[in-house]
Amino acid sequence: MLRSVLALLFLVVVPSLAETDRWPRLLPTDKGQITMYQPQLELFDGTKLEARAAVSVKRPTDTAAVFGAVWISSTVNVDRDLRMVYIKTLQITNVRFPESVKNQEVLKTTIAEALKKDQPPISLDELVTAMDAVKKANSSVSNFRNDPPEILYATSPTVLVFIDGDPRYEAIEKSNLERIVNTPFPIFRSKGSQALHLYTGQYWYTTTDISGTWSTERSAPKELDPIAKQVDDQMKEANGGTMPKKADRPSTIVVRYKPSELLMFTGEPQFDPIAGTQLMAAKNTEASVFMDISSQLIYVVLSGRWFRTKNMKSGPWEFVAADALPSDFAKIPEGSSYDQALAYVAGTSASREAVLDASIPQTAAVDRSTAKCTVTYTGEPEFKDIEGTTMKYAVNTSSSVLLIDGKYHACDNGVWFESSSAKGPWVVSTKRPDKVDEIPATSPVYNTKYVYVYESTPTVVYVGYTPGYTGSYIMGPTVVYGTGYWYRPYGPYYYPYHATYGFHMVYSPYHGWSAGVHVHFGYGGYWGPHMYHPPYYHHPPYGYYGNTHVNRNGAHYGGYPNRNGNVYRGSGSGAAGTRPGVQPARPPQASTRPSTQPATRPSNNVMTDRSGNVYRPSTSGSGFDSHNGSGWQRSNNAPTRDLQNSQSQRDRSQMRTSNSNASRPSSMPSTRQAGSRGGGGGGRRR
Repeated sequence: MLRSVLALLFLVVVPSLAETDRWPRLLPTDKGQITMYQPQLELFDGTKLEARAAVSVKRPTDTAAVFGAVWISSTVNVDRDLRMVYIKTLQITNVRFPESVKNQEVLKTTIAEALKKDQPPISLDELVTAMDAVKKANSSVSNFRNDPPEILYATSPTVLVFIDGDPRYEAIEKSNLERIVNTPFPIFRSKGSQALHLYTGQYWYTTTDISGTWSTERSAPKELDPIAKQVDDQMKEANGGTMPKKADRPSTIVVRYKPSELLMFTGEPQFDPIAGTQLMAAKNTEASVFMDISSQLIYVVLSGRWFRTKNMKSGPWEFVAADALPSDFAKIPEGSSYDQALAYVAGTSASREAVLDASIPQTAAVDRSTAKCTVTYTGEPEFKDIEGTTMKYAVNTSSSVLLIDGKYHACDNGVWFESSSAKGPWVVSTKRPDKVDEIPATSPVYNTKYVYVYESTPTVVYVGYTPGYTGSYIMGPTVVYGTGYWYRPYGPYYYPYHATYGFHMVYSPYHGWSAGVHVHFGYGGYWGPHMYHPPYYHHPPYGYYGNTHVNRNGAHYGGYPNRNGNVYRGSGSGAAGTRPGVQPARPPQASTRPSTQPATRPSNNVMTDRSGNVYRPSTSGSGFDSHNGSGWQRSNNAPTRDLQNSQSQRDRSQMRTSNSNASRPSSMPSTRQAGSRGGGGGGRRR
């Protein structure tokens, strides 16, 4: 009966994304007026959520409202793409009102019945801020690699072309062309020719020495026209249906075979001082580049990691831990043009929330009878040792297949399967492999340890993955993208792995990681980096755009995708079908409905302590008042610090949700279509 008591939860958000003032909620009942104040989180472990909330009830016979507390326990599903949390089951475990209030069980039933009529989802952004008040982030540092990548410097239009190891050519069916398959860039040659052709959607470039000088060409061979059209069509789609303005001049092409990063400025670097600090920020680049005036050191953040140097042009660069930065970095004002860097600075609210966000899973229910897994190998299955363990992983397949104690386990798009044979048949696992946590970051299948099995029934398995599966990891007090290791493609086959650098990965507190301005459209099967979705639709200065494809190791765009990168949605508003056997977190009718809340409501300033005592900020301007059953009076023993933290969390959750909604581009609907893709992200806000 209580399954739909969704409004009890502390994070309710009405479907109107523009509305940020959601608390307290007035609950409809014919037995009196019930007011629920924003609940306070006590526990969240991925699928289980517990909270308490202050409530007031004014029955027809009451001369004044009666204040009390209610406790709830629920299991939840998480949809990270829409940043919503949905209830699977919910139970009211306890209520507490003053002893003078009789029939408290009847009051409990009255509240439950009133809440049955109100079923909005939970805001993931409010969940993150609530967690900050009750959960200490995991501060352990995994064995990631933090050596600086090669950092290139340019003051004129430059394109960094990343090829994943030595170029590997693949023939294109029904043509005389070959492509380099291990790059996201469209690079081709005619069979038997040494001349290479690169198309950026802006200019054609050619060379006979891939690592040497590239020159522009007026037009490429006619047989490349279909490829140019495909790239142009992709760029139009990412740019709202029109081609972006052509760059005024061609770019310099720089090729690297291991992940590198490019710091590109429009002319010589120009810095703005940041008020209240000894920092200056570069304003004519999409990268986050700062100068510490006192030391004259340059700091740049790449994939969430900080590096510094005295000379950007020549280096050398050194890694700087997020908690070893100059203290002024934490003073960068929120809301400024450069506040994106705060997510990478230890001790800031943005970094704490990023760490907490990285512990929240994307969840789904898997039908054990219909969910399927197909693994295809090039030749017979071939396995390689996972360093420091007794496990092995398959190298000649696009799937993540592990051999553990004589049994085969496939991690396929966020779902564990198992089999007695490397070739299957595969069945849905009801238990996560025990030894997965032993996989070190040096292994290309490291990310599979972030895929979980929460519970199972004879018909359904409840699964989920945290952002680590898609490359977002907690490293001490902040999040980073990638492990820092380059996983060399194995043998004669090319099955790509996660890459840390080369894609200008940028973190948004509301949308996760997105690829930046130096990623270009791929052609064919190249994978690109993982991300939840590109939040920024900022046009980079020279008109270059990015696109990505899914690889063997994870999901794409936050949902549960198929092997080709298509995201499966629920059957509700805007959905285009589901992956067979996988029911996403979003319930079928998770669509918009008008808010029933009045335009005005009481202040959201009533809270409880863990014992159920009810407090609000004192009307005298300091301290807190408590409610004794008949009225408010000054409290001398209120848990002041906890109450202040709760109020601060409420204020920040409202700001965070408002900013999250505002950061959605106008072209991005609140419920995106299945399989939708956007252009590569930009960098900072401007």
